[in-house]
Amino acid sequence: MTQTLEFEIKEKIESLKAKILEKHPLMPNLLQEIHRALSAQPEQVTLLSEEEMNVIIQGLEAHTNTFLMTAAATKTPAKSVNARIKNLGLAAFGG
Repeated sequence: MTQTLEFEIKEKIESLKAKILEKHPLMPNLLQEIHRALSAQPEQVTLLSEEEMNVIIQGLEAHTNTFLMTAAATKTPAKSVNARIKNLGLAAFGG
């Protein structure tokens, strides 16, 4: 039973990949079927390849018209005035 479910999920993911490329109206149904199958047997998620997970995410993004954001580069906070004064030292004050 598990191998057939695994095969069905992989088959649906491949079909989803093709539907994403052609913006097919059956894409929401495929996403729903994949969701049901993975909800019924969550251990199947660990068997998915990274590429298969990316296809599902691309399908969700295309269907919902939302996009996951990559991590933004963090900006180092500006030093406070006190920290800058400490870094200057006595030489800055003619000493």
